[in-house]
Amino acid sequence: MKIDQIEPTPSVALADLSRQLKAEGKNIITLQTGEPDFDTPLFIKNQVKLALDKNRTKYSFSSGLPELKSLIAKTYKDSSQLNIDKDQFIITAGAVQGIASVISAIVELNDEVIILEPAWPTIKSLVINNGGIPKCISFLDKENLLKNIEEQITSNTKLIYLNFPNNPTGQLITSKLYVSILELLKKYNILVISDEVYEFFDFTEDPNYKLPPERLEYENFICINSFSKKYCMTGFRIGYIYTKNLENLKKIALASQINVTNIPEFTQYAAISAISHPKTKNFTKKLYKVFKQRFEIINKALINSKISALDSGGAFYKFIFIGMDDKYFSEKLLLDYSVCVVPGSAYGSCGRNYIRITFAEDLDQVMEGLRRITELYNKLK
Repeated sequence: MKIDQIEPTPSVALADLSRQLKAEGKNIITLQTGEPDFDTPLFIKNQVKLALDKNRTKYSFSSGLPELKSLIAKTYKDSSQLNIDKDQFIITAGAVQGIASVISAIVELNDEVIILEPAWPTIKSLVINNGGIPKCISFLDKENLLKNIEEQITSNTKLIYLNFPNNPTGQLITSKLYVSILELLKKYNILVISDEVYEFFDFTEDPNYKLPPERLEYENFICINSFSKKYCMTGFRIGYIYTKNLENLKKIALASQINVTNIPEFTQYAAISAISHPKTKNFTKKLYKVFKQRFEIINKALINSKISALDSGGAFYKFIFIGMDDKYFSEKLLLDYSVCVVPGSAYGSCGRNYIRITFAEDLDQVMEGLRRITELYNKLK
């Protein structure tokens, strides 16, 4: 364990400062947290109450309830038209525990892990804490991405981390490029973690930018997903791992068992309800519609503000270029303008001079926050 080598990210410090200012009575516009502002649907919460009334409070299957895994497998089978089985899944305590279990099971001392940045900073920390060596490269140069990945591959390269739609940029890559990356990694026998937590929030209508179904057929492919965003269940801490490779799954399952033993049954029954309840379709349809509208409104507002942001097609973030020290800008924005954002450098060196905002908050709050960001930007530029 290399915990002493991990430094807190600037986002954590600013979020703590934001909470302190709120406790002092200040009205802070919080655009830093990736959490949908929709409440968890009542039919999901009622299922938790029912599960508790039925005493679903004991130890459970270490890899998850078979009925929940069967339902998840069916959704993948229906969407991909591939033969997906419940025994290819592990239920986890959210996506982060899933990723931590994969890294714990796969990465050994001095193994190298390629991370495509900008990326969620927890990934780099998990690699370091497990004794691995993160090798971070920017995916923003998509024309040279394959070449840049191959140049980083050595005999010690064990794993690569992908995240599309991406946090923090909201960017996608083409299906063709995605498959090319998988083919390259297959050539070198390198495993892939695909963080697909934002898969539902894909706002492009271009089929060329969809996650390719054939990714699920690759032996070295490991998918991470979660109920947090799509079903507004962030506090339930429930996600899952998928891979076709059952030998790798056994290792990951053991690591997961060591980490958490098992996932509470009542939250798993909530997940069952999230997938199977008759009202789910209407809820997710409404959620998607609202977030797509916000996405389009924010894009227009950024164009009108004369502030540039990276083109995006998914997730619920915008990566805004402010062209100056992002940590200084973010701190000044919070202290003088009562708006909390995340400095782009928290997501890697290629994020310097950017800030990340979320539009998972109420739209009026987001628009007011963007107005204040523009005001400070014009003052400092």
